[in-house]
Amino acid sequence: MLYMPHLLLLCSLLYPVATTAGAESDSVATQNIQAVASPAPGRVLTSFFALLQDGRSSEARQLFRTRTADQERAVQSFVAGGIEFFQATSIENTVIGVLVDGEFAICAVEQRLSDDPGTYELEPGCLALENGQWRLLPRPGDHRDKLNALAPEEMAAFDLLHNKYASFKRSYEGPSSVPRPQE
Repeated sequence: MLYMPHLLLLCSLLYPVATTAGAESDSVATQNIQAVASPAPGRVLTSFFALLQDGRSSEARQLFRTRTADQERAVQSFVAGGIEFFQATSIENTVIGVLVDGEFAICAVEQRLSDDPGTYELEPGCLALENGQWRLLPRPGDHRDKLNALAPEEMAAFDLLHNKYASFKRSYEGPSSVPRPQE
């Protein structure tokens, strides 16, 4: 792993050409899912990483959708840990795409260590549209985490997006991305 376990869950974004929206094998429900080159969800996640690297915790916390005191505390801890991590590590984060289905998005973020650019991690980042603004979920790397407190219809939408993300990740990483032992 390139980073601490709690940040492993943070990262994500999807490559724009990876969508299969509208493919004949897709169900009607998944045909609304679109891959887009540079939508607002990707900019929010990019801004979040920049705020962590700059140590700006208050501004970073404002990018989250929090509705309860437990969510607030979890986000505060998450952001503090992220700032500490980014101050101790040289990671390059690149949003490589976004899947959007109405008010929900999963981004794919490629993270590379600056001193080992051949090794990377690709993880999802979940966002929801709230009052016209894209916000990170309290546990952005795992939409199923109970702390996110998603309604059943929100969970169903994220499940569909996550299936698309998983398919993209498999094709993006492919066999050539797996580090091979030196001979």
